[in-house]
Amino acid sequence: MYDLLLGSSQGLYILKQDSIINFSFSNQQITDPIYFIIQDSVQNIWLGTNNGVLKWDGKNLKRYNKSDGLAGNETNRAAGFVDSKGNVWIGTDEGVSMYTGNEIDYSLYKPKIMILGFEDPSGKLYANDLNVSVDPEKNNLTFHYRGLSFIDEKLNSYQIKLSKVGSKWVNQFSTNSNSARFNNLDYGAYVFSARVKNSKGIWSKWQTSSLITIRKFYYQEPIFQIGLLSLFLILTYSAYSFTQQKKYTKKLELAVDLRTKDLRDAQVELITSIDRYKGIVDSQTDLVVRVDATGKFTFVNDAYCFVFGKKREELIGKSFIPLVHPEDMESTIEEMKKLNEPPYRAIIKQRAFTAEGYRWFSWEDYAVHDNNGNIIEIQAVGRDITLQKEVESELEKRVLERTVELQSLISQSPLGIITFSSDGYLLTFNKVANDMFLNLNEYLPPNKIFNIFNDEFLLKNNYKEKLLTLDAPNGFVLSSPIKIDHNKNNIYSNLFNHELVYRIYSVFFDEANKIFVLLLDDVTEHQESEEISKRLLEERIRISTIIKTIETERDRIAKELHDGIGQLLTTAKLKLDIIKMKSNQNRTEIDDALNMLINAGDEIRRIINDLKPSDVESLGLVSSIELLCERIRQSSSINVSLSVSNNFQAKKKKDELVVYRVIQEALNNTIKHSLCKNAGIDISGSMKELNICIWDDGIGVEKKLLNKKKNTFGLNNITERIKSLNGEIEIVTEPGKGFKYLIKIPL
Repeated sequence: MYDLLLGSSQGLYILKQDSIINFSFSNQQITDPIYFIIQDSVQNIWLGTNNGVLKWDGKNLKRYNKSDGLAGNETNRAAGFVDSKGNVWIGTDEGVSMYTGNEIDYSLYKPKIMILGFEDPSGKLYANDLNVSVDPEKNNLTFHYRGLSFIDEKLNSYQIKLSKVGSKWVNQFSTNSNSARFNNLDYGAYVFSARVKNSKGIWSKWQTSSLITIRKFYYQEPIFQIGLLSLFLILTYSAYSFTQQKKYTKKLELAVDLRTKDLRDAQVELITSIDRYKGIVDSQTDLVVRVDATGKFTFVNDAYCFVFGKKREELIGKSFIPLVHPEDMESTIEEMKKLNEPPYRAIIKQRAFTAEGYRWFSWEDYAVHDNNGNIIEIQAVGRDITLQKEVESELEKRVLERTVELQSLISQSPLGIITFSSDGYLLTFNKVANDMFLNLNEYLPPNKIFNIFNDEFLLKNNYKEKLLTLDAPNGFVLSSPIKIDHNKNNIYSNLFNHELVYRIYSVFFDEANKIFVLLLDDVTEHQESEEISKRLLEERIRISTIIKTIETERDRIAKELHDGIGQLLTTAKLKLDIIKMKSNQNRTEIDDALNMLINAGDEIRRIINDLKPSDVESLGLVSSIELLCERIRQSSSINVSLSVSNNFQAKKKKDELVVYRVIQEALNNTIKHSLCKNAGIDISGSMKELNICIWDDGIGVEKKLLNKKKNTFGLNNITERIKSLNGEIEIVTEPGKGFKYLIKIPL
């Protein structure tokens, strides 16, 4: 047809007589971005675009999109392929489609409608297989139905109607929803009907439900009205009859009270059964089990049986404890203790021995207690997180390799180098630093680096406070030189084997890892000179470059995860989709595998976002917080709001970075621990002070738990950052009343 077709982001072009010109057909040009160009076995040209796929046979140009059965409207780049049988495979942003070469007559494939049943106001479900009678107070009915289409069920529309038997009353309308609610229905017999129309405008046949009868109220029954009239005649007949009737009424009231109590007890049992049913339905893709107080199973789902290679009849009514990895036993036992304390939930991550060997699982256990506080049942929902753990392990391995490289560079430095954490714990040192002291090994954890110095000297010169409150723009800081003359400050005699004058030249602070780096130079045997200052400055720049290289490496690892493992997961999902299309067997296992890949992809994206540097410098504080809130809303069920009143301006850009990190870590705590539905950040400011309130409506916590050294709430990191800005923080929380951070920062 043409010597060469060229696809671009601006449309389709042809190379003709050494010139590139727009492709034109019937005075129309193709201006959609072209993602791939292939030719099938019958010489048709296929063009992938962001609005479906185009087929050109030399005379006619036809576009296929989702309404024609294409998996998605936007095709992927280089995602067209013709197999050996002449089938055309097309990859889209929503899956893969295959064109066999046969045009479909959609009129032959009418859609079908299924009436699934209905539910009453209490949430009770009724199947569409038997005639049903419901109480008169439950006259608000919701019907559920589903249209089966060979194209795309999302494009279906419905006509529904509810007819009253023996009456002309009919309620009929059209909708795109899979459910319809009818309120305040009068007593009588009803029939629900529905039909579905697919995206090609083809209607299915009407489908009719079973007979549904709404009973009368007792006062609408003729027998009740007759009885009421008889009672009136009897009461007016004589005083004696009145007295006897009064006694009878008291007996009747007692019977009604007893019956009411029975109904309430039955209602409690019904609500409990509904809660259990919903819990199973909501978690059916995960491992779901229930055990009684003796440890015997009362329920297991198919996923649990499959993972541990057991049959349901082997487990129900019996005890079975999967083999937990010895390294996870202590943490598992400790976490299980939380089932005896509000909110009676435990989150457990452990390795368990399955039919495929040891695998990682994340369990959420919930304990049901009786009125005396005794556990009567435990429900557990588990999810396989083995892939997530493997990705985290690989990431830790790469970070360790880069750390070894940094340590090698430090060991070759002519300066004494000591690294320590923000709470003063000595981490590493090189040989030059060790030679300056008698033996630095004596000060490794649990001892602290501040033990090297005299406490009175530290307090007098306020050096400890200066170290811990250093500003850190872009994650690093170069401090002003501090010269300590050993001859005048005799505080190192017990640590040095000779008189020494040295200087703390610089301190670097890594915002992500919270590491301080001290550079020391022995100047005992020579005078300070411009040459020494120049050499130390070069060394400071070199160390800064090394640490910045770590940040660059973090970004590279994030890109490798995205371009490497991320692409592998995408390819694996694509192949599973193809297997699912071809398989005629039960697809539950394939769906479970797809869900595991999707969860793994979400976790990798979360790790990539954590590795990437903050956007505060380029976007500003408020815009960065808005972006953070949006990410949380998209990746979780928590509704996060942001309120900003009055204008405020931090002294330095690095102050805004610290504020952003505080809010980020607080929201991470909210996601991990609060079990909340709503959370928010309220920011107000003045010329002198910035006020921040970070809150949620979750389960809260007892304040005494926050004072424990090994709490899991990350409050130490938040408090340290606030103190670095001379700010104050107050925690307000109670069990069941949410969690609130109140922060004040001077400007």
